[in-house]
Amino acid sequence: MPSKRPKTTAFTLTELMVVVVVIGLVASFAVPNYTKTLNRARERDAVGNLEFIREAVRLYIVREGVVAPPAFANIGAINTTLKINIFEQEGNTYSCTVANIYTCLATNTAGWQIRFRLDTNDGKVDCSIGPCPSL
Repeated sequence: MPSKRPKTTAFTLTELMVVVVVIGLVASFAVPNYTKTLNRARERDAVGNLEFIREAVRLYIVREGVVAPPAFANIGAINTTLKINIFEQEGNTYSCTVANIYTCLATNTAGWQIRFRLDTNDGKVDCSIGPCPSL
């Protein structure tokens, strides 16, 4: 007479392996899209901040009666002098230089650089180097 063992329910090794493979496939599609989305968000953040800095520079020129504000090495100097409050998103850095043309740059660790120049392109924010697909 066969012994009656209690029936247990469990996953087989094959079923577990199929689940792991499916999770791996989903992750292989999701991670690159997440990275692209994050980089696009940083670009849009930089464009918005540069447009804000551009308007603050124009107000500074009118308020102080100068041709152009001084050069700024970092966001702290930009915020203090122009009396604005911009936060650097991870990977983005900001600076402004005066070399014949007043130029402010947003540089990202991914290799792109976005700028505005006060008197050559009417202050329009554009891409200076690297791929900037959202512009």
